[in-house]
Amino acid sequence: MKNYIQVKKKYLFFREDAKNLLKSIYKKIKENKLKVISLDFSYVDFMSRSFTDEFLNIMNELKREGVEVRIICLKAVLKDFTSRVKKTRDRIQNMLLTPESR
Repeated sequence: MKNYIQVKKKYLFFREDAKNLLKSIYKKIKENKLKVISLDFSYVDFMSRSFTDEFLNIMNELKREGVEVRIICLKAVLKDFTSRVKKTRDRIQNMLLTPESR
């Protein structure tokens, strides 16, 4: 499949892992002129907080560029963890942006 990337690492620890994934995404997009890409996380058993944070940054960057990323086969526990990291990021960002928090 042209618009499909399988993440083959079992453990994703570092921000660099997320950046390498972004390079793979850009390569696929450029080769096939894609606007939608699917990421298969079926092999992944663990994602660290730092990987997840950087991955969310990448997802936002791709969204701004008009690329839709579909996450498939992400284990429920990792989906919940990603959701908690996103909520924490959003709460911190909102605190930094509201005038009464200064």
